[in-house]
Amino acid sequence: MKFNLKGNKSMIRLTDGTKVWLNVNSQLEYGEHFNKGNTREVSLKGEGYFEVFPNAKKPFIVHASDIAVKVLGTAFNLKSYAGEPTIETTVIHGKVGINKQGAEESLILRPNQRAVFKKDTKATNVEQVAAENIAEWKEDRLVFEETPISEVLSKIEAYYNVKIRLKKGDKLDCTLTGEIGQEGIEEIFKLLEATYAIRYRISGRNIYVDDYFCKN
Repeated sequence: MKFNLKGNKSMIRLTDGTKVWLNVNSQLEYGEHFNKGNTREVSLKGEGYFEVFPNAKKPFIVHASDIAVKVLGTAFNLKSYAGEPTIETTVIHGKVGINKQGAEESLILRPNQRAVFKKDTKATNVEQVAAENIAEWKEDRLVFEETPISEVLSKIEAYYNVKIRLKKGDKLDCTLTGEIGQEGIEEIFKLLEATYAIRYRISGRNIYVDDYFCKN
């Protein structure tokens, strides 16, 4: 088992040659005899980027909450955080099959496709994306394309290991397109202040957002 705390990322090379990059606050579980049976199976909590070593005789299966992702050899990103309402699977190259619990047929994903599984309704939507941007977090970059600010702030929290506190009942309804690289947290919020008229205070690892332009 490998577990990353907030603010830490890591790369794991499994015994079959597969490489896994774990994002912050993520956990990968695998057995001692992971590569000795007819399949190669792991469990993910959080977010991981997988470069699966090809082996047609031993499918690679990732279990994530209510779904299982089955591959032979490919690269894909899987995000399955416990506190988020969806599980997202994005294929960079190759293809994967996704099985929901109790389903016999697999949903096949190909490059630049993302499947978004909704935990409450058990429905899955497939959309076209720029897959190369999805896993930029493993290169210490976050790339956003018309991403809701609420999701942006959630990723900033994990990336910088901070807690962002909004006024009770407030919701952000605007989106952000841009990239975060090596900037510090103060620089990020100065940019948000200039773009969305956000008013904020930083106290230790807490960031209090007092007002902003884009709210319901």
